[in-house]
Amino acid sequence: LLYKALWNHLERAALAYYKQGGSVRLTESGCLGACSFGPALCVYRHRGGELEEGWYAAADFPLAAKVAQAVHEEAPLPEDRKYGP
Repeated sequence: LLYKALWNHLERAALAYYKQGGSVRLTESGCLGACSFGPALCVYRHRGGELEEGWYAAADFPLAAKVAQAVHEEAPLPEDRKYGP
């Protein structure tokens, strides 16, 4: 349900990479190592010439939308519920 809700949000807000001005790509994955604290969300992006990672546990729609917006705006990733690098 979270995947579908976030997908719809990216579409409506024109954040999806294939939309004019969009830049966020959403994909499904297997277990991210926090299954007991899921759903999990993982972000990879190039920032400042380096690969940046953001791993989130217990992700809900408000957090996922904040992460997507930060990725789109090239802003710092939220710290709330981060569990990885």
